[in-house]
Amino acid sequence: MQRKDGVIELAHEEAEPQTRVFETGRVRLRKVVRTEMRHFSIPVRREELVVEQLDGEDLEPGAFEAKTFEPEAFKEGRFVIPLCEEQVIFTKTPHVWQEVEVTRTFIEEHARLRQQLRRERVQVEGPDVAATEGTPDGLTS
Repeated sequence: MQRKDGVIELAHEEAEPQTRVFETGRVRLRKVVRTEMRHFSIPVRREELVVEQLDGEDLEPGAFEAKTFEPEAFKEGRFVIPLCEEQVIFTKTPHVWQEVEVTRTFIEEHARLRQQLRRERVQVEGPDVAATEGTPDGLTS
């Protein structure tokens, strides 16, 4: 009859591969603004003042006959005649001329990895131990 004195538990490791996501780098996209000089040619108008002095001979007949002169007719004075000109004013409006689409894609690959795993075995020591059949852990070598 055999008597059980105790139990020794033997353990072994198993590996369960899992994946995790971590940042491997960053890509920076930068919009760069370039300035270019554009040339425009558009017509603009301006006024000029032309002063002509006419002799009495060049006047139409009877031009001054019907007019009566006011007492202020011989007083000195200044006349201001406004002159106008066109100026060019630019109105700038932004317009979308191109789009850049940014897409991240995932590429799936199979990674071949090796992992070292441990397994416990029982080793019998001492001269007083009787030989048993097979190995002590029940596995064949």
